[in-house]
Amino acid sequence: MRRLLIGAVVLALAGCGPRGGGGSGGGGYDDDDDATGANLRPDDAPDFVIFSFSGHCFLSDCGGARNPEYLEAHGTQTEIVRVVESHGADAIVLSYADEFYNRGPGGDWLTPSMDGDVEDYGFLQAMLEMPAIRDQWIADFDNPTRVIVLAHSHGTVWAHAALFLLPDLPVDILIDLDGVSTGWESDTATFGVGDDWGAIIEAYNAATNIEWSFEFWHAANNWAVPDLPSQDIEDIAPDSAWLNIEVQARNTLTLPNDDALNHRLDGFTESIWSVQSVEDHTGVDDPDSDAMIWVAQQMDALYSW
Repeated sequence: MRRLLIGAVVLALAGCGPRGGGGSGGGGYDDDDDATGANLRPDDAPDFVIFSFSGHCFLSDCGGARNPEYLEAHGTQTEIVRVVESHGADAIVLSYADEFYNRGPGGDWLTPSMDGDVEDYGFLQAMLEMPAIRDQWIADFDNPTRVIVLAHSHGTVWAHAALFLLPDLPVDILIDLDGVSTGWESDTATFGVGDDWGAIIEAYNAATNIEWSFEFWHAANNWAVPDLPSQDIEDIAPDSAWLNIEVQARNTLTLPNDDALNHRLDGFTESIWSVQSVEDHTGVDDPDSDAMIWVAQQMDALYSW
């Protein structure tokens, strides 16, 4: 039976990549730490990393200049942290916005290699930090750092794209809060409310000659799954995620919502737990929402094994 040991969470990055910062690591798995001859992760590596991907912000409190890391700002991650903390170890939380580039205070675009203050971190930053954590803290260690991914709305597109691009990054739990790709690739159909990441990513590809393993910028209706119509990337759970917890919001006429249950690429729903929330698209990510309470209960049951 799968037994996971986790605990006290430190909301800081323990010396990973460009972000730096303080933190605490290596406090859990005491039984493994004392094992003679064991291949142990570095002492500064935390027991858990929680990657958090926020979605598009179209409300008046977003300021209009960029999509902020609102899951962190709203405290959505606190329910995840609370469950992790209650089971005993340490962790860091890394947050990303619905952005391809990093964003400066004035809304300017920054690649991870560029100098400048970063207000919100984007997908390119995630594509540096996630493989660095895989290589430095997970690798083939006997007590690897474990991974949880939390995403809402357009953030689920970025999260799923990252995991499909990094199939050897093992994930304990992938949490999708009303994932949608409507208005992610292009905002034409949504009358300017949304993003144009398809064109922005293609322009970046042309300028840098970068090669990706698949065209993740074509997110909607582009995935072939047996016995199903073409699927969106946010509705496909990667095999690297041991468990996918999916919350669908209450359907409304004015807000987008996830209208397709998640599947694996083979069409099966193995280790995918889904529920429909009483909250709408903008409510499921509230830290005290019924949706997040349900997510926390599922996590608690899992980590109590």
